[in-house]
Amino acid sequence: MNSEEVKKAINETLVSDEGKKMWQEMFKDPKFAEAYAKSMEDSQKDLQKSLMNDSEYKQQMIDLLKDPQMMSQFLTVLKSQEFSSHLEKSIQRTIETPTFQAKIQEILLKAAEEQAKGQGGKNSSEGGGGIQEGGGSNEKKGGGGQGEGNSGGG
Repeated sequence: MNSEEVKKAINETLVSDEGKKMWQEMFKDPKFAEAYAKSMEDSQKDLQKSLMNDSEYKQQMIDLLKDPQMMSQFLTVLKSQEFSSHLEKSIQRTIETPTFQAKIQEILLKAAEEQAKGQGGKNSSEGGGGIQEGGGSNEKKGGGGQGEGNSGGG
């Protein structure tokens, strides 16, 4: 691999007009482009990380983001119908995931427990009676509702 002939052949293949055409054709294939990108992924991450530690690069990024034209472009994209639709679909997919639903259920249960503790601590005698009364009336209403639901479903 270190021989001059191999280096010359590789340079001619990569740099020549025929080589450029070959690469252009190869990158038109999505599978090749994906495989190429994946093979370079780790080195690209390392490059980005090293650039983030470079103060000159940071300043250029800050200047770019402060540019009024860039802000205008960001706002145009964020206000677009296409982005809005994408955001809506993304939120819908998130809401439908089991992990998100489990987290919401956990949050609601904690909130209900905290609310019950708060009511019980303020008026222990009245709060307790209120909870028992509410439970009894809910059972009666819940029982009728379930019966109606079952008869309607049958």
